[in-house]
Amino acid sequence: MGIAETEKEAFKIFHELLNDYYIAYLEGRLVSYEKRGRPEKGYVELHVQVKPTIKNEIASTAKELGISQGEVIEYLYHLQVIKDNLEQRQAELEKKFKKLDSVRTHKKNRPVQYA
Repeated sequence: MGIAETEKEAFKIFHELLNDYYIAYLEGRLVSYEKRGRPEKGYVELHVQVKPTIKNEIASTAKELGISQGEVIEYLYHLQVIKDNLEQRQAELEKKFKKLDSVRTHKKNRPVQYA
């Protein structure tokens, strides 16, 4: 970010900061960057066999979202977990509604008692 009176001056300041940052990066003077290069994500490799159409879709989605193909697979995994949780909650709610419905039906079918 560059802050200045004019847009031109702000961009000049921004580029100067960017240059200083890059030089500090190359010299290893950035906090929490022990070495140059992309930081490790802490992931493990996964090799899979998929149909060519699925591979193309994963690659296309990754490119469209600006993420890696592995991140697309991770996203799909989490989506499946969420889907499973929703289905479980839906089944529990359906049980409760059936129970409530049977109680209501039972009360309606009970003979009226007069005192």
